[in-house]
Amino acid sequence: MRYMIQVAEAPSEFDARSNEHAPEYWAGYAAYSQALRQAGVSAGGAALKAPDTARTVRTQNGALVVQDGPYADVKEQLGGFFIIEAENLDAALDWAARCPSAAQGAAEIRPVIAMDHSAYAPENAPAPTHCFLLYDDEPHLRMTPAEAEAQMGRYMAYTEELVKAGVFVGGEPLEPRVTATTLRLADGARRVEDGPYADTKETLGGYYLIRAGSDEEAMKWAKLCPCTDSGVVEVRPKLEISMAGTPA
Repeated sequence: MRYMIQVAEAPSEFDARSNEHAPEYWAGYAAYSQALRQAGVSAGGAALKAPDTARTVRTQNGALVVQDGPYADVKEQLGGFFIIEAENLDAALDWAARCPSAAQGAAEIRPVIAMDHSAYAPENAPAPTHCFLLYDDEPHLRMTPAEAEAQMGRYMAYTEELVKAGVFVGGEPLEPRVTATTLRLADGARRVEDGPYADTKETLGGYYLIRAGSDEEAMKWAKLCPCTDSGVVEVRPKLEISMAGTPA
């Protein structure tokens, strides 16, 4: 089973990326990433730039609206994510407990609906520059089978457009929010809660990783995403990370 481990971080953790605590901060994630790779469970992931670099796109009264900042004003924000292969949720929780964010913020575990992108994005695909985070209130759960199929068709067509333009790198939908599990560590003890880490109307439903030449080009593609009809597309620049686990 494939799971996403979402890295939920407080403002102090984002600050630690570039202040006097940066070596300690990056060493923790470098060691964690290496452990995932050595165990053969790593299936991808990305570190994202700080929430103040985000822009969100949604449709209001039939018009696209672009706003600065992340989609929700919450204490802890998404700082990045890991995609892992695990036999079950318990195994995924064991890995999430080792993620540095579990001790400082939270780690949310969500099952991924695995997609085969081998024909779209081969191993030598260009590195992504931006991540589109798709937030909505899960309208597909209220749709008829025919409506859900039509909506899926729109996403497939959108993906094909990204592929044809040569900007698609990856992306997958997530299972509904009811499947989410949030883990925090307090004094070394696990605190596991059902549900997503933030109690908001709209929740993360999937993501795209694209290669764009500029923020403006990324925003152009974000505005075409079907998610803007019923939710929000949050555009976050991907943080370039060196092999040592520090910003390139």
